[in-house]
Amino acid sequence: WIHAIDVTQFMAYQLHTTGLLNTFTKFEIFAMLVASICHDANHDGFTNQYNVKAQTPLGILFRNQSVMETHHCTVMINIMTRDEANLMHSLDENQSTKMWYLLINLILSTDMAKHFIIVDQGNKMVDEKRKWQKDDKDRLLVMELLIKAADISNVSRRFEIADRWASDLCEEFFR
Repeated sequence: WIHAIDVTQFMAYQLHTTGLLNTFTKFEIFAMLVASICHDANHDGFTNQYNVKAQTPLGILFRNQSVMETHHCTVMINIMTRDEANLMHSLDENQSTKMWYLLINLILSTDMAKHFIIVDQGNKMVDEKRKWQKDDKDRLLVMELLIKAADISNVSRRFEIADRWASDLCEEFFR
């Protein structure tokens, strides 16, 4: 939960300090903030690789895809489709479909196995000087880069906080 809050706070910080609050729509900002808080929902502290090799239920079920990230999406959907937690109740069907698309893609992009693919796509977009603001695929790519940066932002915190996160990560990887 603390990681989810940390990632969400850093996402808000990035959007605010870069001026991207004026570039992205409120709809997109909402998607990035919700995805940030949900991106590790019900994380068991084990990696995708561990889940597959240990043949955990999640590893068996989602073995050919982003195991934990797919699980996080499932947990998010199960929560957000309940009446008492439906943050999308005022969206029409078209908007709801687009919101689910954004949320799922943003959460799936946090899989570290996709890290260099997404970063390479971002570098290519920059090298080609593409006007990402005018293209839906490029807008999504920038949103994916932002959530990835927020997800690993703990190293940019004050040393005491970064050190605590490093210890937690080491413990997780050791397990």
